[in-house]
Amino acid sequence: KTSKVMKSEEYPWMMLEQLNKQRMNNLYCDFTICIDDEEYPVHQGILAARSEYFNAMFTSKLKEGFEKRVEIKESSKQCIERILGFLYSGKIELSVENIEETIRCAALMQIPDLLQVASEYVDSIFNAGNCLHFRGLAKLHSMDDLVKKADKYLLDHFRDVCRDESWNELSAKDVEMFISCEDVVVESEEVVYECMVGWVKHHLQSRKQYFPTLFKHIRLTSLRINYIEQVVRKE
Repeated sequence: KTSKVMKSEEYPWMMLEQLNKQRMNNLYCDFTICIDDEEYPVHQGILAARSEYFNAMFTSKLKEGFEKRVEIKESSKQCIERILGFLYSGKIELSVENIEETIRCAALMQIPDLLQVASEYVDSIFNAGNCLHFRGLAKLHSMDDLVKKADKYLLDHFRDVCRDESWNELSAKDVEMFISCEDVVVESEEVVYECMVGWVKHHLQSRKQYFPTLFKHIRLTSLRINYIEQVVRKE
């Protein structure tokens, strides 16, 4: 057998590069994205291939599909330019300053590839001060993998994350989930107890009802006897 299927590894990227050049020069474009007074010529095929939002728009009877243009009000020009660059190249420059808007737009336009890239970026910048903030953003946009990564970071850095004000904004259900988890990394069970009590005391009148439920998850056998006598019994 002398025949063999060959392929060019560079071909997909060269194709995208040429399509992006066409977009930048408004060549063969068949759709327009409008933001304020700015217009961005694009190719329907590129958008439909990687965005469920645009694919649905082009295949339904929405007026935007017929008029060949759509006005987007939920995004800045800079964000749309970044997203279009990603759709045409697979590359995007993310930063602490633009990551939240990028996630919101990627979720709106239903671009799973971009949400995955954004998730990987956020995972690389987690710290005690932003972990729960990004966890909330991930839950809002159904980014389940990022929620799991945030949960793992919190459990691995429990004391530090609990010192941040964002800990006190968690729901009782979330607090219960974290303090009951066997994977929580702490130097002693006293840390878990103090973080739980701190959360309750932050809004004592409305949260004291949760204390019995949360307290049952404290591993009393891991608490020092003198700590129980001097601290726990006085709460």
